[in-house]
Amino acid sequence: MRIVKSIAPIGCLNYKQYKLSDFFESFSKYKFELSKEINKANKYDNSLVMYFKKDILYIRDDFGVCPKCYSKSVSPDGYNDRLFYFYDEGAVNAKIKRYTCDNCGYNFITDLDEVVEPGCNYTRVFKEKVLEFVGLFFGSVRKIAYKVKKDTGIDISHTTIENWILETEKRK
Repeated sequence: MRIVKSIAPIGCLNYKQYKLSDFFESFSKYKFELSKEINKANKYDNSLVMYFKKDILYIRDDFGVCPKCYSKSVSPDGYNDRLFYFYDEGAVNAKIKRYTCDNCGYNFITDLDEVVEPGCNYTRVFKEKVLEFVGLFFGSVRKIAYKVKKDTGIDISHTTIENWILETEKRK
């Protein structure tokens, strides 16, 4: 009988990590407050850890896995700066965690496909909210752009809204 090595699926590699607050009750209040802040910021994906620190949004993976070789042995390698537009919070500066794989040397950042589309700064929730206004108002895209600016303070182009409308019509 031949023994064959196979790579385990990534979903089953979740493990329990014990922290100091698991052993001492005096730290549990701090842990509860921190998890409440993290859960408030993270509305998108359960594998992302999102939290605010001094008005800067930090985003990192819950557990880093190399997308090239699927290794869990990765090292943090700093942050990338990026600007996101949220409907509720407005324009937010974000720092996205960078990683380096210890096995293959591949450099990668936290996967943000659930939060934003590649190459775009407007979040998916922001786009959905604007497209919801298109269905509600039946007005011009300039009026919708004015409403978004009044609500959020973000000056969005009417052409951008028009492109989002055409993009959703193509998908349907």
